[in-house]
Amino acid sequence: MHSSVLSRQGVRQAWATALVLGFPLTSLVTGFGIGLAGFLFLFTACCWWRDCRDVLSAYWPQVRWVLFAFLLHFLYQAWLVAGQGRGANTLDAPGRMALVLSALLVVRVAGPPLAALWLGAAGGALLGAGFVAWQRWMLGLDRPGGLLNPITFGDLSLCLALVALVGLAEARTALQRWSAGIGIAAGLAASLLTGSRGGWLALAAALMLPAWRRGLLPRRLALGAPLLACALASAAWALPQTGVRTRVAEGVRDVRLYLAGSPLPTSIGVRLELWRAGLRLAAEHPWRGQDTPAYKRRMHEWVGVGELSPAVFAPPEPPHLHNDALQALVTRGIPGLLAWLGILVAPFAFFRAQLMNAQAHAQAQAQAQARARTHAHAHAHAHAHAQAQAEAEAEAHARAHMLAPAPEAGTRRAAALAGLLVVLAYAGFGLSEVIFWSMKASVFYALMVALLMGWCLAGGASRAVPCAQRAFHWRPLQPLQRRRKRPQPAAAAIGEGPPQDTQAAPAQAAAAGQPQGGAEQQRQCGRHGG
Repeated sequence: MHSSVLSRQGVRQAWATALVLGFPLTSLVTGFGIGLAGFLFLFTACCWWRDCRDVLSAYWPQVRWVLFAFLLHFLYQAWLVAGQGRGANTLDAPGRMALVLSALLVVRVAGPPLAALWLGAAGGALLGAGFVAWQRWMLGLDRPGGLLNPITFGDLSLCLALVALVGLAEARTALQRWSAGIGIAAGLAASLLTGSRGGWLALAAALMLPAWRRGLLPRRLALGAPLLACALASAAWALPQTGVRTRVAEGVRDVRLYLAGSPLPTSIGVRLELWRAGLRLAAEHPWRGQDTPAYKRRMHEWVGVGELSPAVFAPPEPPHLHNDALQALVTRGIPGLLAWLGILVAPFAFFRAQLMNAQAHAQAQAQAQARARTHAHAHAHAHAHAQAQAEAEAEAHARAHMLAPAPEAGTRRAAALAGLLVVLAYAGFGLSEVIFWSMKASVFYALMVALLMGWCLAGGASRAVPCAQRAFHWRPLQPLQRRRKRPQPAAAAIGEGPPQDTQAAPAQAAAAGQPQGGAEQQRQCGRHGG
């Protein structure tokens, strides 16, 4: 029975690992990779619904605000569809984003290695760089973007590069280090080849986090990543074939023409006019907003009376306002803006809390181990029982502070840091682009957040998951009542035997990988045929 359960868990882990690896690997080079990954994670969670339900119940206090944020984002859009007659297609992206959060449950149930995500991110960035390089130099496209919009492709490439950066910090073998390093360079190069400029502003903002807060990344990476980005940008500038020098020159020219009052439809000039119009539109309908056809009719009226530049409708006509916050405010009003902020702020707060807790736990664990070594050295010539008791007390102290073992603490910290970088990058992308306008970019964000949340939960202290109970045909256990402290046996009281430490047994059980009270649970389960 034990071997069958282990094989079942092994199959689950292998399947989840394949999903985790395939998601970023196919995200840039296929038209179906992101959507298929989201569907497979949801399908897997449905197949494992009992275990996923138990995990959700166990970790509900930690994940509820993130789930509420994505659910509110969807429900508010549904209210706009029902109450204002908006198009039902506007529910597609918020609905999919809420559903793919089931990936965090899959990660927690199956326990795939986090290294699979690092490898997938590096491989996906490398494949994406090769794809746009082929489009640029073999097909002659000025703004290659794979199967996506060039801006979206460049932004997702930078996201994969940031994830690979954390993977490089956590690499333990030469192969992992080389693959992560190549992935970082490939993600940056792919973004440069697309000609996307706004994404690099987001990259600078994301890299400020490890540079500002010491200890998040090794010093050589915190300083080396910006230097690598600058070196690649300089090399791309020096090579005319990359088109980077042309894009920079166009940006400078656009600013000069806009400041001179030129009516020419330049890229930056159109964005500035759209933002100016968006602020006026938001002032007219601050609470309920208006849909895209309505606000475009209003903009046509302003163009007709000379209050807005006709460049905003020059072909190709921009489908949105090129700013995520402004788009949410104009189309959904202030409540919609708050709902959009929620899907950024709630994951950011979650990952920040997990990162701070992981660092605090690591420091407390190191102090507990140091105290144990000091105590053992001071009593090196004492009885062997005294040394064992000191070590048990140190372990009990670590367990009392909910300290995870070192590998799990490292996993939790790395996943939290990667999650912070992804959220910061998307917030930066939204300054000059409506990144959530793209279905693939929206699902990519929600799926990446969900996966990283799952590893944050897997790294922390957790309740016993009842899936093992069902695998061994155990009945569901009732919560154990706190056991009263038993009196010492008479033999121990008069010194006829070693004293019984009331904290040693739980600590030893915790050291063996069992939760406190595990012996009592096994005795209860044994009566049910375990």
